[in-house]
Amino acid sequence: MRSVARSSPRAIAGGATGVVRRARFAAGRAGARPGLAERGAGGLAAAWLARARFAALGLALPRRDWVEVLRAPRAVLFDAAMSQPLLDAVVASTLARPYLKTNSQYCFFLRWALLYYASLTRTTGGAGVCTRIENIMTNRVPLDPPKQWGLTETELATRPLAYRDDLLSGQVCLVSGGGSGIGRATAYVLARLGAEVVVCSRSAEKLAATAAGIERHVGRRVMTRAMTIRDPEQVERLFADVWERYGRLDVLVNSAGGQFPQAAIDFSVKGWNAVIDTNLNGTWYMMQHAARHWREHARPGAIVNIVAVVNRGMPQVAHTAAARAGVIYLSKSVAVEWAPLNIRVNCLAPGSIGTEGLNVYPREAAEAFVFSNPMKRLGDVLDIAEGVVYLASPTGKFITGEVLTVDGGRQNWGEDWPAGIPEYFRVTGR
Repeated sequence: MRSVARSSPRAIAGGATGVVRRARFAAGRAGARPGLAERGAGGLAAAWLARARFAALGLALPRRDWVEVLRAPRAVLFDAAMSQPLLDAVVASTLARPYLKTNSQYCFFLRWALLYYASLTRTTGGAGVCTRIENIMTNRVPLDPPKQWGLTETELATRPLAYRDDLLSGQVCLVSGGGSGIGRATAYVLARLGAEVVVCSRSAEKLAATAAGIERHVGRRVMTRAMTIRDPEQVERLFADVWERYGRLDVLVNSAGGQFPQAAIDFSVKGWNAVIDTNLNGTWYMMQHAARHWREHARPGAIVNIVAVVNRGMPQVAHTAAARAGVIYLSKSVAVEWAPLNIRVNCLAPGSIGTEGLNVYPREAAEAFVFSNPMKRLGDVLDIAEGVVYLASPTGKFITGEVLTVDGGRQNWGEDWPAGIPEYFRVTGR
């Protein structure tokens, strides 16, 4: 069978032309069958015929993708005129897929292809169809436009803190995920308390914004590193550079991580691995390299891992529940192992906190998070950042292997449905 992954972009473009031509022929035959076009099923039949053409050309499309493609005409393409743009776009996107590293990139390409082929057929409403097809292809919940959640730069820099200004003077603190949300707030607070701060994240743009904001509002310079904690070699270089620059490290805050709302039964292998690799494996790489340097330099250290409230499960984000629970019990284990090295390891479990991370959820579900705790409100990022300071500073000198829960009482009362409450669990009047 021909390998698409080893083809050049030019070859893929040429191959796409031929396959699209054949697919058009198949679609034309399908659309000409009596009654099919009128019922909007022309795209369904065309897709089946195109699949046969794919096989004849030695091109394989994963079964799961074909399930989604075949579902699309029934679900949204009752206008037979849109079945052909769908087919052309899927063919082009499939051929390009080896060069698209992430699911988001694939969906972006598919969306572009749909718009392009829809414009060629002069079909109106193409953009709306693109959005609906994209949602089907990813099995994700449709998202609302981003909303400003949480505190501004000025508020992060000026809100009163519970600690004296020089509490961490002379210390060096490393914060992963420091470009946004809880990580960014923690970087602000540590800098305000006198620490030298290092922030890392995948987004150089977000890191630059964090560093510029801290310098502008707090008057302190911040070291930044754009990287992924999934790669142990990048993690190793980060710690080597921190020790070379500062000659020490006192606190590691693991705040990097992420997840998406989805029923666990629909997780793809790629989606599951992405969450586990970042939230569990990446956290471990950071912990291990920090501990090795502290052991090598015979210095004490403190680690604070940002986790989640997992004791009652986390429906619709089961992948992150598994990863965060792993981090919690990993932390409890090494807290004992590393006690002789004078390394303390603790976790902080936030409840529903107002950050831009809420924009990954449907707006209705995100706004319902205020009902996830008996206080009926969201916490703010300073609630978490000051909790980090409590565990990492001298105030936590006799605390290790613990989980500090800051959730407004959610673990005792309340529930979260990141993708919205399923009909089965709905209660009348809610």
